[in-house]
Amino acid sequence: MTQEFTSKNTSINKGKLPAIYGKLNWEIIEATNQSYGVDNTVIDYGCGKYTQHIVDFLNEKNFVFYGYDLYNQSWANNVATLDLLSSGQKIGVIICSNLLCVIKEDEIIQDIVNKITATKQPYFFTVWEGDKTGVGKQTGSDQYQRNEKLQNIYEKFFKDIPLACKYKGTICNKEYKKYLKK
Repeated sequence: MTQEFTSKNTSINKGKLPAIYGKLNWEIIEATNQSYGVDNTVIDYGCGKYTQHIVDFLNEKNFVFYGYDLYNQSWANNVATLDLLSSGQKIGVIICSNLLCVIKEDEIIQDIVNKITATKQPYFFTVWEGDKTGVGKQTGSDQYQRNEKLQNIYEKFFKDIPLACKYKGTICNKEYKKYLKK
């Protein structure tokens, strides 16, 4: 299935980190990774086109960035990221920041949710709620906004996902909510 709207031009932050990066306690993640022999890797699923500031931030924290964005990253980057995601290798964190809110098709969202949560790795989804009406609409020539609250996204797409929970403005797996700052 293809998206009616690619929303590829919603990626506008050239220097500002997505909020989830500031909500995570990187020291706890790194310590946990060291205890269990997990590489300090971060997959950002739906990372957008501007990623250098994310790479720089993660490098300072001793993490390696893998970005996936169907419309804004190179084929080679996307393949490498998807290969890592499906490899069974332990991943430090999977981030999906504000991607679900710009996709119109429920089936595509459910596929993304299933793909990420099936890894049983630490994952964190965030959703920009827009005007919070729950009424999706076209917002640009090739852009879409669902305008759904995090609670609605959770109930619609995560209800059958074992261990998924809503916590501190994210949807994450319960086991790893400890990675969020207090």
